[in-house]
Amino acid sequence: MLILQKKWGHKAIAITDIGVVQSIPEFYDKAVAKDLKPIFGIEAFVVDEFINIISLLKDDKYIQEAEYVVFDLETTGLEPALNEIIEIGAVKLKDMKIVSKFHSLVKPKKNQFHNLQQTLRA
Repeated sequence: MLILQKKWGHKAIAITDIGVVQSIPEFYDKAVAKDLKPIFGIEAFVVDEFINIISLLKDDKYIQEAEYVVFDLETTGLEPALNEIIEIGAVKLKDMKIVSKFHSLVKPKKNQFHNLQQTLRA
């Protein structure tokens, strides 16, 4: 993959890990060795799985029969003091079917296009 990215003339490459950041050190070493700037991402789980957050259900239900919302936040980075939410998406499911959707771009305080250009140039 890295050889192909270099062949295509890319100056940077991104990776998104799911729930962890264990791949980042190896990815960093391999990208730098190919003279590519590594860009890191994570799909983070932000719910404490040991706390019962579903407290309004009267009876236990299988997920296939439940009604719930799945949401996604996109940010400019992982540091709350420096980075911002730039996109919010959500879908409401009932009986495993999408019954409504929500999507909104959020205007960040900083010019993200400029940040993207700087990232890709480096």
